[in-house]
Amino acid sequence: MSQSLRARFDALAATPAAAPADLDALWSDLAFGGPLDADPLVCRAEDGTLYAETTAAGGGSASLWAVAFRGEVTATMVYDALPVLDHFKAVDDDTLMGIMNGKLEQVFGTADPYYFWLERDL
Repeated sequence: MSQSLRARFDALAATPAAAPADLDALWSDLAFGGPLDADPLVCRAEDGTLYAETTAAGGGSASLWAVAFRGEVTATMVYDALPVLDHFKAVDDDTLMGIMNGKLEQVFGTADPYYFWLERDL
C-alpha cells in the first residue's frame, strides 16, 4: 500500500537533507502576494486544494528582490528562514526557468544548484 501524499511530504520535510527533486512530486506552485509576501512551496493536497507548506520551506515564507546572478539581474526569491535563493528568468510569456542557489549543502545535502521550470497554469 502506498503512502498518502501528505504522509510522504511530511516524511520528506522531516528529513535533515531532503533533496529538492524529492519535493517535485508534491510541489505545485509558488504564490506571490507582493514583493515581501511570497510562499516558496505551495503543494496540492489529496483533495486537490492548494496550501502553503511552510515547514519544508524552513518554517517561513519569502520575499522577492532584484539580485545579480552569474552576471545577470534576476527576479530572486529570498527565503526567510533558509540560506536559499531561487533565481528566475523568463523563457517566454508562460514559462520561467529557476535556479535554486545558496548554502544548499547544509539544507539539502548537496552543494549543486537545482534547476527547475515554472509554467503558468492557463
